[in-house]
Amino acid sequence: MRFLIKLVATKSCKFLVYRLEVFKVLHKGNSALVDKIGYYIMDNSNKIISLNLQKLGFWLNKGAFLNLSIFRLLKKFIAKI
Repeated sequence: MRFLIKLVATKSCKFLVYRLEVFKVLHKGNSALVDKIGYYIMDNSNKIISLNLQKLGFWLNKGAFLNLSIFRLLKKFIAKI
């Protein structure tokens, strides 16, 4: 069983909002949502990330793969801490 953590764009009028979600990959091009672990808001003046680190650790220990965009996002925000 393969899991993938990726960003999913949501609808917003004024700025970009993404959800960080865990998907179970069934076949190529076919996946099912398993869990929502956070969100990322990209506004003109600031960028906000809210992430449940316990859930992220749980899924990474289960063998979930990070999408390249999430890997870069986490790398950038962890470097600021």
